[in-house]
Amino acid sequence: MTETNDFRNTITITMLTLAAGMLGQSPLHAAQNWVSDTNNEKPKSALAALGEIDWDHWNNIQDLLTQIHAKTGIPAIAAVCVKDGKIVESAVVGVREFGKPATVAENDAFHLGSVTKSMTATVIGKLVEQGTLSWKTRVGDILTDINMRDEYRDVTIEDLLRHRAGLPSYTDGPPKGGKHGRDYHGSPTEIRAAFTSDLFKLDPVGSPGESFLYSNAGYAVAGYLAERATGKSWRQLVRKHVFDPLRMEAAGFGFPQYPAGHHGHGPEFFITRPDQYPKMEFIAPAGNVHCSIHDLARYAISHLNGLKGKEGYLRSKTIKRLHTPPTHNDGTRYAAGWRISEDSAGEEVHSHSGTVNSSYAEIKLFPESGLGIAILINVGSNVAEAVVNKIGRSILARYRNPTPDKVSFASADKSNIRFEVKHPGSSTSWKKAGGETSEANGLQVEMLDDATPEDETNFWNVIEKMAHAFNDEDLNAYMSLFTPANSIKGLDRKSMFEFMANGVMPRRGSVRSFHALSSPVKLPDSRYPVRIAIFHFENGYPGYLGLSLNEEGKIDHFSLFVKSDICPNGVDPLCNKIIKTISEEGTP
Repeated sequence: MTETNDFRNTITITMLTLAAGMLGQSPLHAAQNWVSDTNNEKPKSALAALGEIDWDHWNNIQDLLTQIHAKTGIPAIAAVCVKDGKIVESAVVGVREFGKPATVAENDAFHLGSVTKSMTATVIGKLVEQGTLSWKTRVGDILTDINMRDEYRDVTIEDLLRHRAGLPSYTDGPPKGGKHGRDYHGSPTEIRAAFTSDLFKLDPVGSPGESFLYSNAGYAVAGYLAERATGKSWRQLVRKHVFDPLRMEAAGFGFPQYPAGHHGHGPEFFITRPDQYPKMEFIAPAGNVHCSIHDLARYAISHLNGLKGKEGYLRSKTIKRLHTPPTHNDGTRYAAGWRISEDSAGEEVHSHSGTVNSSYAEIKLFPESGLGIAILINVGSNVAEAVVNKIGRSILARYRNPTPDKVSFASADKSNIRFEVKHPGSSTSWKKAGGETSEANGLQVEMLDDATPEDETNFWNVIEKMAHAFNDEDLNAYMSLFTPANSIKGLDRKSMFEFMANGVMPRRGSVRSFHALSSPVKLPDSRYPVRIAIFHFENGYPGYLGLSLNEEGKIDHFSLFVKSDICPNGVDPLCNKIIKTISEEGTP
């Protein structure tokens, strides 16, 4: 630490400077007015406006999405981050229709496109568990009444889910000799029956059972096989085996009315009319589900739990099979509705995106970290893909933490809050051997011997209570920590609290984490040894607490410094020196 001067003098100047800066912040202008909040000019396009967004420093997901909505004009955006079985944070921002005032609601459903594929695969997994189907069930075993080419008869249901059935893609219209969706009529199951019959008369476009070729048609067939095996429609099966057990209450089928789908590249977007949507029923199992962001969060959690070995509605063994690509693959790692890859950090990623040119959806699971991210946008095109990629990377950088050993301490005042020891043994850079003194900015300080375990516990108990008081905006809890006569030269305790609760935290978020405590330091004007802990807010912005405790465990000397260069790692929410984290029970 280089800031070892009289903390109490320093904090007054720093706090007034920060407060003055905050008062000058202007709110974001409404996206529907196509106005940039930086220069009051109409942005050239949504893609160009992405460069104006600070992707690294944001208070919370709501703040990030609000920036994107305001600067790009994209009508509605929803995002969620889940970790270790719980929602960490989520937000829904924007309007249901471009240019209209109705705001998007938390339970509004977005079209998922091809994210639907993993849900169809989940249904198949449940039917396998029940013994209705097996992974090796062959097309020819069930569709005995269809006149098909011989090459297709031995294709298994798992081949269909892995895009290895040799069937045409049906992503950009039918192949030569194939029919359009508008050519089929009747109930959804009747439509898929007719489509499947026509499909198996077409020449294979790859080696059935071997080569990978992404195919919406293959998932249509998988859904139809489930219908034939059970006597129930694909919609009934998805609702019974996915929506209902996972409490996906806003989930349904087809294109939702709100938020409306849009096309365009900004700053203006155009609502997709009902007659502009493609006819999807013939390949619905490949991409025709809609749901809310919280629905998708529950779905992500169920698959992450299974990948972690937890038993749920689906057995862990089944989920792991759904996420395992074939061993004889040709370099394409595609499992059953999940693309398997590695990110730049070397962690395995299970993901899928989906679009029907009027919306864009993406889900990503990081099994090693226990982390999942889902993003929904009611705009198609390359604009949506670029935005979703940037949002995903930004959220991942914020919430993917290291995975060191953890030791929990019980909370003194909130049973659902805990500290987690992340990297034991870390200390601040200016610690010296016991008994030595050091000059720091002209102030002589004495470095004392390390504190006893009892002293260490006492300090952390007080720091924990202070963090809760700030986070909960509980002035009484905060004031109760001090000796009655304590004040900070020219700035009383209440002013300090109001500065944090009303000035700093609305921009930075809750107090999230702490470094190790420093060694005890004796200052000339402090009766008791002072100890310092660097902390971070939710958005990574750092500061430090300096405090001393009297014989009764009350704060006698207190300082608080909020500044971007306090932490040796800078503004960094994933600071590798963090060792203590405040968190909801089970949610880092």
